[in-house]
Amino acid sequence: AEHQALGAAGLGEDEDLFSPVWRAMRRRLVWLFVNLCTAFIAANVVGKFEGTIDKLVALAVLMPMVAGLGGNAGTQVLALTIRGLALGQVGASNVLILLWKELRVALFNGLLMGAVLGLIVFAWFRNPGLSLVIFVALTVNLLLAAMVGVTIPLLLRRMGFDPALGSGIFLTALTDSLGFFTFLGLATLVLGVGALQIMLDLGNDEDWFASPLIVALAIVAALGISRVKPSLYLSSTAHPISHKPAMAR
Repeated sequence: AEHQALGAAGLGEDEDLFSPVWRAMRRRLVWLFVNLCTAFIAANVVGKFEGTIDKLVALAVLMPMVAGLGGNAGTQVLALTIRGLALGQVGASNVLILLWKELRVALFNGLLMGAVLGLIVFAWFRNPGLSLVIFVALTVNLLLAAMVGVTIPLLLRRMGFDPALGSGIFLTALTDSLGFFTFLGLATLVLGVGALQIMLDLGNDEDWFASPLIVALAIVAALGISRVKPSLYLSSTAHPISHKPAMAR
């Protein structure tokens, strides 16, 4: 549990409150740099839909809800997948079963939460089109979060890295970026706020394709610097934790 909590934040097991300042700074700075780079993708997505947001300010109010719910749902799946890998419960033989199960859970939760949020949005803004957009966007983002939560730890494990190391940073980056893109893209199309011009701008903007490349390079550098011993999570057998009864005083 301790290793999983530290890894999700991009920290190693040898990190503690009293570790040397330089070592602690170097280990944390690597993943903070990755987080900074991935944040540019989300910011770039929002920037491309500036015209849509200007014409319907309610979108700016609702964007954090879509991204936040997607991130929380993905974190739940991520924690379960990492624990399953650590205990030897998840492998190549059952990963598709796990993915199919988590996608169904995400679909049902997305439909339920989307319906609730859609009703709240309708009562708040009196805009049925906006309610439909938030309903669909939230459902899609929860499905994407479930997929990312299962696949990211498996990809890191396949590459020879600790699946817990920085997975939360990748999850947040993807759910924020894809959540913003889904929500604002649907709003542009459904609500008809300059849809054609925005789509043309997306296709012609070279910066749109440059940001993912920068982030990919940052991720590769961070993984290379923060590589851990494969024995932590790459063992094919589980190592159950023994619980000894407490001695009576």
